[in-house]
Amino acid sequence: MTNYHDHERALVSSFVIPERQSRYLELLEKPKRRKDITRSLAHFKHLDPRYIVPIAPREQHVPEILRLLKTKGRLKTVMRFQRTMNLMGKKFLSLMP
Repeated sequence: MTNYHDHERALVSSFVIPERQSRYLELLEKPKRRKDITRSLAHFKHLDPRYIVPIAPREQHVPEILRLLKTKGRLKTVMRFQRTMNLMGKKFLSLMP
């Protein structure tokens, strides 16, 4: 298992609504179904609303999102999750040493 699998599990455990977490985690372990779950994460279908923060369209760019994330706390690394695999799970920003 690669490091991004760990990040996907952490994402589900932290931000998916509790009643869906076990099913998502179960499907992440099945290679044939994993793609379905990672695709659904891109649509925020079952994210816990406590963690959803609206971002104005004019602020939906990397520098503005970085600024917002930095104000939210002790983030060390930002992981990029996307539907296509070419950048899936790559660390692309380090916010703190």
